[in-house]
Amino acid sequence: MTEFTQREIKILNLLATGNTDKEIAKKLSVSEATIKASVRTLKRIMGAENRQHLVFIACKRDFIKV
Repeated sequence: MTEFTQREIKILNLLATGNTDKEIAKKLSVSEATIKASVRTLKRIMGAENRQHLVFIACKRDFIKV
């Protein structure tokens, strides 16, 4: 089973509520490039095709609740 850091879970939750990379970066006090890289990594780990698919998989596997 995949384990995620608190930051990765926070990113997934923020994605699920419709935040852009720029908004997430501002909320987490990191660069937009850092968020883009994190989302790419999360998509690869979860086998997601896009951001929406990533959120769907995260919800289905109970990593996040929406």
